[in-house]
Amino acid sequence: MENKTECVVCCKEINVLETFNGEMMCQDCYNAPENEVFE
Repeated sequence: MENKTECVVCCKEINVLETFNGEMMCQDCYNAPENEVFE
């Protein structure tokens, strides 16, 4: 059984392991230009 969570930006279902900078974000949102607020 896989652990699932939601992307905090688009609410798409993602795997728990798919986190960026400690944020529960999908890779699409993390790479989106408008979301480059995490440094």
